[in-house]
Amino acid sequence: MRRGGGASAGDARHSRLPPALVLAGAAALAVWALGLDYALAQAAFVMTYAIAGLGLIVIVGQCGQISLGQGALLALGAYAQTVLNLRGVPAPLSVPLAIALGAAGGWLASLPARRLGGLYFAMSTLAFALIVEEGLGRWESLTRGAAGLTVPALGLGGWVADAAPAQAAVSLVALGLAWLCCRRWVGSRLG
Repeated sequence: MRRGGGASAGDARHSRLPPALVLAGAAALAVWALGLDYALAQAAFVMTYAIAGLGLIVIVGQCGQISLGQGALLALGAYAQTVLNLRGVPAPLSVPLAIALGAAGGWLASLPARRLGGLYFAMSTLAFALIVEEGLGRWESLTRGAAGLTVPALGLGGWVADAAPAQAAVSLVALGLAWLCCRRWVGSRLG
């Protein structure tokens, strides 16, 4: 019998943000208030790589498999978003398309690895990462090869994330959304 008709302890546990995310947000706000652009730019990079880390946590933590190809999925999404942006596709459309391309790359990488386990799965994901790296490096007409592409600042409507505080804020929001998606997927029947 519950007292007060409120939510149970289990419900409260699932509705709270993780302490690390709250701490990262508080640190980002403190750094922004102090005006430390370099630290904010580095925090944006860390949060971006943390998104890739979330995918790795799902694969290793939930599935028990070792993946060495997470960077390829990040590269596919990053190149897709940059190329679409350079061709005039607005961010509200290019970002979901880039996410879809990264997910499609993960699906494609899973086809040969579907029945593999352990070291064989890891080698399969490594092979996928090497193929993507080689393909992006050699497709010079699209990616400019080893020179790479200049990534334009993310813009939504009239707002452009061209300063370090704005980029850190965008990265924090993206990390929060990615964390919520992973949390929801792990808590689902499929997860």
